[in-house]
Parts: sequence; structure tokens; C-alpha cells
Amino acid sequence: MNEEIELGALLPCNVIVYETDDGEVMVSAVDPRQLVGIADNEALGSITNKVHDRFEHVLASVADEFDSPIGGLR
Repeated sequence: MNEEIELGALLPCNVIVYETDDGEVMVSAVDPRQLVGIADNEALGSITNKVHDRFEHVLASVADEFDSPIGGLR
């Protein structure tokens, strides 16, 4: 947040969870790299990559827990 103080206006990152007609639990999230692209600040690159990787890890954990596919990052 110190790199781009206005970034807080884009947070929290949106996550949706829903059940399909087939009974699968789907989880999708906005890719943080897409959100901070709006800021046009190159200093955020490494930070957003770390956040992206963490989101991927969380989504994969949820998929394993519910034995369902994930929608992934959008």
C-alpha cells in the first residue's frame, strides 16, 4: 500500500462463491494484477505477483477441500 496509496480504493479483491446446477462449488476471484494495472505503477509488479500466487494457492485449497473445480482468477 505504500507504493500506491490510492490502491485501497480497489480493495478488497472480489471473490464469488456459488453452486452450479450440478452441485459443484465454484469460486472465482478478480486477478489482483488486473486491478492494479489501473494504477499504472510499475513498482506494484512484484507485489501483485505475490498476491496473485497467494490467491491461486487459496483457490486450489478450496478446490481440494470441496473436490470441485474452481473458476479461477479473472
